[in-house]
Amino acid sequence: MDLKNLLDVCEKLGNEHLTLTVRFIFGLSSDKVRAFLEEALQCKTSDLVKPLLLQRAEEVAAEDPPRAGYDLLNFFHCLFESQEAEFARRVMHRFQTIDISFKTLSVLDCRVLAFCLQHSTIQDHSIDLTFCRLKSHHIKALAPGIKNCTVLELGSNRLGNSGVHVLCTILKELDCSVNTLK
Repeated sequence: MDLKNLLDVCEKLGNEHLTLTVRFIFGLSSDKVRAFLEEALQCKTSDLVKPLLLQRAEEVAAEDPPRAGYDLLNFFHCLFESQEAEFARRVMHRFQTIDISFKTLSVLDCRVLAFCLQHSTIQDHSIDLTFCRLKSHHIKALAPGIKNCTVLELGSNRLGNSGVHVLCTILKELDCSVNTLK
C-alpha cells in the first residue's frame, strides 16, 4: 500500500485507531528526522513524502465544512509533528475561526495550537477555548500563538490568579493582537 492510500484509509470513519500512525508519518517528514534516519540508520527516505503530506494538509485545510473539535486538533497535531513551519504557513490562513470549545485540552494540545498559530500567515485568528479545563500552565503553552489572535474566548476555565497573571503578561506585549477577550 502506498502512502496516499494509507492516508486515505486512516481518514475513513471507524479507523480512528490509526490517528497516531498519521501523526507519526507527518513526524517522519521533518527534515531533521530525515537527516537523522539517513545518517544513523543508513536509511534513505523518499523525497516524495514531504510534498505528498503537504498536499494532504492543503486538502484537509480546504475541506468544506472545515474540521472542528478533536478532528481539527488532530490535524493540528499532524502539522506540529512535522515541525515544519512551512506546513502551518501554507494552511493556517484557512482556519481564521478555531473552535475547540468543550474539549479537555492537555498542555501538549496547547503547544500544538500555539505552534500552528505562531507560524500562521494571518494575525487575526478567533479562538474559542471555552470550557477546555485550562489553567495557568495551559496559557503559558499557548502564549506564542495568542499573539496572532484578535479574539480569545476562555470562558468557564479555571485560570486562577496565576493564569490571569500569565494572560495579562501576554496581552501587555506590544505585538499582541488580541482586542476581544471573553
